[in-house]
Amino acid sequence: MSTSKVKIGPTPVQVTDGSVNAFITCKNRFLFADSPVAPTDLTAFHSAYELSVNPPYQIWVWSSLAEDTLVVTSQTV
Repeated sequence: MSTSKVKIGPTPVQVTDGSVNAFITCKNRFLFADSPVAPTDLTAFHSAYELSVNPPYQIWVWSSLAEDTLVVTSQTV
């Protein structure tokens, strides 16, 4: 299991590739979508302050803020 910080902004960043369990948190609300490639329609999203993810979901996150930081803890299944 590993924990890391991930900088996010208005451009989607992939945080899971579909092969890990992950718990994602952020002080501020973050936006996310499940997609095998970077989402281009950024109006189709979910939002959360924390998210638990299991395979096979490939999660991309971004923020409505110019810059923010996620904390991601993940474990390969």
